[in-house]
Amino acid sequence: MKRRAHSAVWRVEVRAGKDHLKKKCGVSTWGHLRDSLPKILHDALRDVRFSIPQRDSNRARWPDHPLWVLVRDALADDMEGLGSMVDPSVIEDMIWSERDAMLAAQINGCLLSRAALHDVPVERLGAFVMGLADQIMRDWQRHADRTQERLASARAKYGRTSE
Repeated sequence: MKRRAHSAVWRVEVRAGKDHLKKKCGVSTWGHLRDSLPKILHDALRDVRFSIPQRDSNRARWPDHPLWVLVRDALADDMEGLGSMVDPSVIEDMIWSERDAMLAAQINGCLLSRAALHDVPVERLGAFVMGLADQIMRDWQRHADRTQERLASARAKYGRTSE
């Protein structure tokens, strides 16, 4: 401990918050993160650096600190094997299936909640749901422009942009 140059421990953290990852990097799933992480970290270490101050007033000409060079090199070596070996279409299909199941469960829950709110007996659930489907269709038709906008927005959100 008396020889600081030999006993010091340095830790370098590179952080990216959820909003930054989603808005700036297009990362919204763990699979996307794993695939994009090497580039995200490379860009972060390129855009921000730890340098050695010099007399030159232009900081861009200051040399990188040896610790920063070591971090950049270590990161480049460690990230080589990080890419996913799974076909991205398989991951996307799995995500699509999970989202579809989640939305179906939400719709089922909402329909049952509405039935409970209207005190519908279990033997009348089918007729109640069919009546709601008719109501929804009439509402969509009555507000056709809004329906098209919302459908386009939902398609874009889930990566289903084709008609």
